[in-house]
Amino acid sequence: MDRLGATVPVIDAAACVHTLAPVASCRACVEACPHAAMVLTDEALGIDVEACTGCGRCVPACPRSAITAERDMLVIRTGRDSGEAFAACRRAVQPDVAAMACVHALGARDLDTLAADGIARLSVATGACETCTDGVGPVRLDQAAKTHAAVRASRGERAVAVVRSDPASFRRTLARARESEQRIDRSRRRLFGAIIDVPPPIAATPMPRAYVTPTIDAAQCTACEACIRICPDDALALERGGRHRFRVQPDRCSGCGLCVDVCEDGAMGLVPLGDAKAADVPLDGYRCRACGVTVHVPAGRDTTSLCRICARTGHYRSLFQVLDP
Repeated sequence: MDRLGATVPVIDAAACVHTLAPVASCRACVEACPHAAMVLTDEALGIDVEACTGCGRCVPACPRSAITAERDMLVIRTGRDSGEAFAACRRAVQPDVAAMACVHALGARDLDTLAADGIARLSVATGACETCTDGVGPVRLDQAAKTHAAVRASRGERAVAVVRSDPASFRRTLARARESEQRIDRSRRRLFGAIIDVPPPIAATPMPRAYVTPTIDAAQCTACEACIRICPDDALALERGGRHRFRVQPDRCSGCGLCVDVCEDGAMGLVPLGDAKAADVPLDGYRCRACGVTVHVPAGRDTTSLCRICARTGHYRSLFQVLDP
């Protein structure tokens, strides 16, 4: 395989969902790899170094950011809180320009990071993606840009504009940005940055969006708390005191899917670009009439019945008689 100087990605086993729970069903990196280099078995997740080209498509696909790879990107500052970023495919530009094996190794959360750093535009140069040896897979920068823009717009925040151009136009844009940077006296950069005219945020839509929103079907939920105990993002929590409740915080959710994997009742779901507003699921407490333990269920459910354990195993004990010899 043509690596174009790229190195094999690195997997952080401690962050991978398959380390956190054997029941994890995530196959995001496997499905994103255009060369079947990601190998997932019942025992381990690994990389076939002979098949891997170092394209990095697996990086934005991983919900837990457990995979890292070389993704060189150039950021040129035009002020304290403004600037422009440049990313190019190594097949499209010469080695003197910061480039990466594949620009599709950048995802929506990478664009979020740029936006938070005041970057308004990402200029990209690529070769012919449709005929590239890395192929056209499900992980693409253009789709990531649309998702990023949708979430930012729903919150009244400016998104990073991703502008794709041919290599010649890319070089001209890069040269102009470098000239603009050189005209700024670095010792007075803070002064210039303070007076830069920053456009106001755009109007927010009525419903701010999150990348992934966990949902709980109260009609199916038994409040077993398995989803809360397994969630590595603290997107799900149990709030005690007064009336107990489940707290869902979509902005913290990575979309790893572990909550869905461990829910035996089919009550958990994940909604892409769902409502970002934190939600509560109120709980009612009661004492199981068989074993006497205090349990909770979503409000409105039957609170005169058995706990979920007794309901599954049968609350009548086996009868036996001890006879004296």
